[in-house]
Amino acid sequence: MQFIKAILLLSCLLFVRENHVKAGVGLFKLLDCTEIVIEGAGKVLVRTIPLLTDWAKCVNFAPDAKGDLGIRDLFPILNQFLKKIIMSAKCMKVALKTVKGYVEPHVKEFMDEKCLE
Repeated sequence: MQFIKAILLLSCLLFVRENHVKAGVGLFKLLDCTEIVIEGAGKVLVRTIPLLTDWAKCVNFAPDAKGDLGIRDLFPILNQFLKKIIMSAKCMKVALKTVKGYVEPHVKEFMDEKCLE
């Protein structure tokens, strides 16, 4: 059954290949560019928790939370955290440099592939 699905998928791709070239849309280029974006986003998302931990250490953030926290309790804590981050130029600069290091190779690859043309 898997073999039949694979053959069906490949035949659909071959059929689409001829049509998308005539229309001026590079389907394979679109897929390559999408893959670059997904890899870049995945790299940032995987490193989000360590980045937030580093930010909390940088601004010496310790929430005033005691006991169980509900969703309503989360927003004031998040607001307090964001205020501390934004007010600290040093921490913000380090964070932006870190995120730039994560994203820059993928942006360069995206531009090299001429995905916006």
